[in-house]
Amino acid sequence: MSVAQIWDGPPIDGVKGWFRDPDIASLIEVLSSRRIPQEEGEAAIKRFAEAQPEDKRDERLTLLFAGLWDKVMGQRRTVMSGIVKYQKSQKERAKELERQTTQISELESKLPPGIHEDTPEIAALREKFNWAQRIFQERQSNIPLACELPVLIEERLYAFVRAIRADMKT
Repeated sequence: MSVAQIWDGPPIDGVKGWFRDPDIASLIEVLSSRRIPQEEGEAAIKRFAEAQPEDKRDERLTLLFAGLWDKVMGQRRTVMSGIVKYQKSQKERAKELERQTTQISELESKLPPGIHEDTPEIAALREKFNWAQRIFQERQSNIPLACELPVLIEERLYAFVRAIRADMKT
C-alpha cells in the first residue's frame, strides 16, 4: 500500500517528528487503537483541527497524517507478518498430518489378513493424528478472520484520512 493510494494532500516525504508533538502523538495513539470506535476517532480529528490556528492547520494536519500513516502501517506490517507465520505453521502441520497418515497406513498394511482391530500402537497413533487434525482444522478456520484484519486496518485509516482532508484548505 502506498501513500498516494489514500492521500491526495501535501507530500509527506521528509515530514517527520510527529512523535515529538504531544498533541499529535496522543491523538495518533487514540486513532491507531482499534478499540476506539471510528466515529470517536473522526470526532477527535475534528476537535484537533478546530483547535489549530488557521495559518498552521494544514501543516499540522499533514503532520498528523504522516504520523498516523507511520503508526498504522507499522501495525499492518506486524499483522501481515503474523499471518505469514501462521500460514507457515499451518503448512508444517499439514506436512506432519501427511506423515502421520503414511505411518498409520504402513502399520495397517502390516496387520495380518482378517484383523480389523487396531493394535495399541496404531490406536495411539490414530488418537494423536485425530487431535492434530482437529487443531489443524480449527486453526484453518481462523485464517479468513486473520486475513480480514489488514483490510479493516486500511478501511479505518482511509476513513481517518478523509476526516483529516475534510478539515484542510489545500
